[in-house]
Amino acid sequence: MNIKRAIRIALLVYIASFVLSIVYALIAGVDMTSTTDVPMNLYIAGAVISLALSIGATWWYFKPKTEKPSVKIGLYFGLIVIAVGFILDSAMIIPYYFSNPSPESNPFVYYADPWFWLTVALVIAGCAATGHILENKK
Repeated sequence: MNIKRAIRIALLVYIASFVLSIVYALIAGVDMTSTTDVPMNLYIAGAVISLALSIGATWWYFKPKTEKPSVKIGLYFGLIVIAVGFILDSAMIIPYYFSNPSPESNPFVYYADPWFWLTVALVIAGCAATGHILENKK
């Protein structure tokens, strides 16, 4: 597995997901000041955006034909996408919270929500499934 390529693509997935989720929230009129009252439509939109971008990124990762597609490599790619997301979130969001702690901006509430973990599972499964589909495509 080309780890450097996977990390670079995962960085692009994170940035695109972050930007598209903010754009959706602005269009939908979602109050972004509170992490304790995240509306269901934002969770759903975030999951759809993350899943679509991750599936597209998995396809892109396998595109140069230097890596043979497989469920295993797709799974590893999905784990890298999630790991990069956690690292970047930790680097950006957590320091902000500790500099300005308030119950409304507590990021741990968002990460404790089952809908967040469902999205994580869907991204990993989507990447693995994409690897499987591309592996069996003749």
